[in-house]
Amino acid sequence: MLPMGAEFSYDFLSDAEVVVIAAGFFFMMIAATIFWEIAIVGALLMSLGETHLGFDFGFVAMGYTVSPFDLLSAALVSAACFRFLIAGGMSRVQLLWMVILGYGFLRFLGGVADFGLPTAVSFYRQSFYVASALFYSLTIDWTPERLERLVKIWLVVGLTLACMTIVEWLFPNVIPRPTTSNAMSLYAFDQGRVVPAASALIMAQAGIIGLVVWSEARSSVLMRVLCIFLLAISFGLFHRSVWMAAAAGIAVLLAFSRESLVRVVPFIMLGVAGAAVLWMFQQGLGGDFLTRAVQSAVQEPFAADSSIAWRVTGWELLLERAFSSGVETVIFGAGYGAGYERQIGWSTVLYSPHNFYIATLLDTGLIGVGLWVYGFARITLGLLGALPPGFVILRPGLMALFATIVVYDIPYNHLTEQGLWLGALASTGGALLVRRNAAVARLVARP
Repeated sequence: MLPMGAEFSYDFLSDAEVVVIAAGFFFMMIAATIFWEIAIVGALLMSLGETHLGFDFGFVAMGYTVSPFDLLSAALVSAACFRFLIAGGMSRVQLLWMVILGYGFLRFLGGVADFGLPTAVSFYRQSFYVASALFYSLTIDWTPERLERLVKIWLVVGLTLACMTIVEWLFPNVIPRPTTSNAMSLYAFDQGRVVPAASALIMAQAGIIGLVVWSEARSSVLMRVLCIFLLAISFGLFHRSVWMAAAAGIAVLLAFSRESLVRVVPFIMLGVAGAAVLWMFQQGLGGDFLTRAVQSAVQEPFAADSSIAWRVTGWELLLERAFSSGVETVIFGAGYGAGYERQIGWSTVLYSPHNFYIATLLDTGLIGVGLWVYGFARITLGLLGALPPGFVILRPGLMALFATIVVYDIPYNHLTEQGLWLGALASTGGALLVRRNAAVARLVARP
C-alpha cells in the first residue's frame, strides 16, 4: 500500500463500502478454497484490468491506497492455507516453495524495520502478488486434465489480449487508460507497443501452446490458425525481449518433439511466404510503416543509447552498489524498500532493475537468488525425468512455457499470471520427481 502524502489521515470508508469489501474478500476466499478455477480466473481478470489495460481500481482507506489486487492476493493466501489444512499437511515440494517464498517475506519484514512500512510495502507489493498466485497454485493437484483446463483458460486470455491489441492498432487510444502514448517515440517500432511486454508474453505462450496442440494428431484447422494469429500479434508488438523468450520456448519445444513438429514446418514456411507477400503488397501501395518499424527494432540494439546498453549499465551500477555494501548485504540482501536508484547518464532511474535475478539479489541477497535457482532446477529435473503416461504428451509444452518464463526474467520480472504457471510447474515437476525417487528407492530396496 502506498502512502497518500500525509502521516495521519481522516479518510475512512463508509459502513456500506466496508461491508461490500469484506463480503467480496470472504466470497473469494471461500470460493477459491473450493474451486481452483474461480481463483485462477479471478487473478487473471484482475491482472487483465490493472496490469495489461493499466486501469487503477485502487481506493483510499485510512491514508493509504488499497488495490483490489491486495485483497485478492490476501484471499488467495488465506484460501491456500485452508486447502493445506484440508489436505492434512504439505508435501516436500510445497515445503520447499514455502521456504523460498517465506524467505522473501522475511526480507520484507526486514525492510519494514529498516525503511518503514509504506516504503517496504511499495517495493514488495508486486512480489506479494506473484507469491500469492504461486502459493495458491501449489495447492492444486495438477492432473493432466487440470493442466489442459488451465491451457484452455490461457488460450482464451491470449486471444482476448490479441483482439484488444488489434482494436488499439486500428483505433488508437480507443481503450481509455492512464498510460502515455508512444506517438512521440524516437523509434517507429514503439508505436506498435499498444500493450505491455507482459501481454505479448501471454500471447506468445498461448501461441506456443497452439504449436503443441498442432504437433498432435488431434490438431484442428482452427487451432492452427489461432496459433499463427497469436504468434503474429505477439511479434507485431515489437517487444524484443518477448521475441527472445518465445524463441527459447519454441527451441525447447522443437528439442522435445522434433518428430511430431515436422508437420508444422511446411505451414510455418507458408506463413513466412505469406508475410513476405503482404510486405511487398504494402510496399507497392506506398506504405512503409512496417518496414520502418522492423528496421528500427533491429537497428536500435546497436545504437549507443540502446535499451540493451541502458539495461546493462543499470545492472552494473546496481551490482556495484550491492557488492560495495558489505558481505551481510550481499548474502542476505538489503531488504524490500532499499530501492533501485541508479544514475544512468543524465537520468536518475528509480524503478525496477528490469531483471528478476538482479532484483532478487538486491532485495534478498545470494540466499534468495540461490533458493529461486534451486527451485527452478527442481522444476527442470522433475519435468525432464521419466513421467507417467498422462504427462508425457504434456512435457514439451510445459518445458517450453517454463523456458519462456526463465528467459523473460532476464530483461523483466515475471508478474502475477506467470506465478500461476510457476506454481503449476513446480507442483507438477516436483511431485513427479518425488514419485520417481520413491520408485527408485523401492527398486533398490528389493532383495
